[in-house]
Amino acid sequence: MRRLTVLFCLSMVALGGFAQGVRFVGCSFDEAKALASREGKLIFVDVYTSWCGPCRRMSKDVFTDESVGSYFNAHYVCLQLDAEKECGHGFFGSYTPSAYPSFYWLTPEGELLDSRS
Repeated sequence: MRRLTVLFCLSMVALGGFAQGVRFVGCSFDEAKALASREGKLIFVDVYTSWCGPCRRMSKDVFTDESVGSYFNAHYVCLQLDAEKECGHGFFGSYTPSAYPSFYWLTPEGELLDSRS
């Protein structure tokens, strides 16, 4: 019985590895644009801060959701940027958020399609 319980727990951990939310890439803005162009995707950018309650909730409850991840991973190259710690990121040379969280949808060339704060 103990062996069966251990086997069950291990299989649940293994299956849980397949359920994935939004995959955020850690790269420069230019690299994200090149990747989006190469993969035929748009770019999604989540700008957050560590002290922002709604930002933490999005990261915990929304971006980890499997269905949200399936959609975003199929259609977008996704960046998640801390507005305070990553203020030197190339994205902020073109865009300045007015509130947190801020979301941006961009073309592979980096042109703004839409944004929400």
